[in-house]
Amino acid sequence: MTETSELTIYEKAFVKSDKTDAVLVVGGKKLHVNKAFLSYHSDYFNVLFNSDFKEKSMKEIPIEDVNFEEFATVLSLVHPNPIKCLAYNFDQYLEVADRFQLTAAKRHLELFLMISANSSDTLIRIADKYRLNELLDLTLSKHRSDDYWFRNGNGFAEYKREMYKKLSDETNIKLFHRYLEPKLESPTMSIYESTFVKTDKSDAVLVVDGKKMHVNKAVSTLKQIKIV
Repeated sequence: MTETSELTIYEKAFVKSDKTDAVLVVGGKKLHVNKAFLSYHSDYFNVLFNSDFKEKSMKEIPIEDVNFEEFATVLSLVHPNPIKCLAYNFDQYLEVADRFQLTAAKRHLELFLMISANSSDTLIRIADKYRLNELLDLTLSKHRSDDYWFRNGNGFAEYKREMYKKLSDETNIKLFHRYLEPKLESPTMSIYESTFVKTDKSDAVLVVDGKKMHVNKAVSTLKQIKIV
């Protein structure tokens, strides 16, 4: 009798249930998912599941050229019990979120980075590369202008110059304005409120301590959150 190999934490997060109706296969490993749920969270999966591609009728859909652990981790970020992210993998996670158009997962990663201990240079680079505007603005607001433009009174540091050459024009403009206006006002909206701002997909409002959270009833129900 052949022993059954134990499921990994990634496979356990996507076991078959009465709510799953599709199987994604990455590197020979299976992830059971819900088509409607993923279609809501991702235009990529919406097209995959609902357009006239051969994958639409396949029982098991292969996902190519992606690391299984990274893919499962990012996919879990839009589900009720997300897998813990590894701090040194954020570039890879964000690449996966971008490729599969998982906006909510990308936002989850941005919020985590906003309270992380990464250096300002690292956060600026990541925010610029993946268009994380709130992370960029928050990072700039926490540092003095000379943290970016000067070093030990010797003028513009060479290593900073090389880093900024790789940034987009939009980010460099923000850096320049930060240099001109070192005392930027703090954002009036907290990261918690900005996470639940009103969108074209929200259709209900939860009020907690006088503050509003715009949510989607269908997704909240699927995640077993009761809305009164």
